[in-house]
Amino acid sequence: MAVVIEKLLEEALQDLVQADTYISTNSIPVVRLRDRDTDRKDQHVIVHAENLERIAPNFNLYQCACKVGALSPVKEDLDGSRLDDVYQASYGVVHDMTTTTLQAAIDAVQASSGITIDGIVIRGSSQFDDENVSVLSADFDLFFTYIKP
Repeated sequence: MAVVIEKLLEEALQDLVQADTYISTNSIPVVRLRDRDTDRKDQHVIVHAENLERIAPNFNLYQCACKVGALSPVKEDLDGSRLDDVYQASYGVVHDMTTTTLQAAIDAVQASSGITIDGIVIRGSSQFDDENVSVLSADFDLFFTYIKP
């Protein structure tokens, strides 16, 4: 069940990020972390939902940690400016996201998902760097009710 819910959340987030003007105008690919090709050499955005946790033992209330991260190859973006531009666009999507917009995106992916978004809490950002890539992500928690359809 957890993997199915996480995949659905990722697909909805992917649709929201792809709809961003900067992301779509610059044809920046948005991929789910599980679908990411490790040999990918271009700049892109990664969406990831993880750590699905039931937080109410007598109720179907869940929490899921999510990330929307800009990824940029280090060799092509020496000063990090491209990474910052894509991060600002993807963070803007997260910052402007409401329970209503996310619920609409989930319903567009699967109308009878059983998921009702109750809240979004932005935790901030995190960064990962190695010799090949830099990733700067907006981190947030989703709170939702799930009733199996």
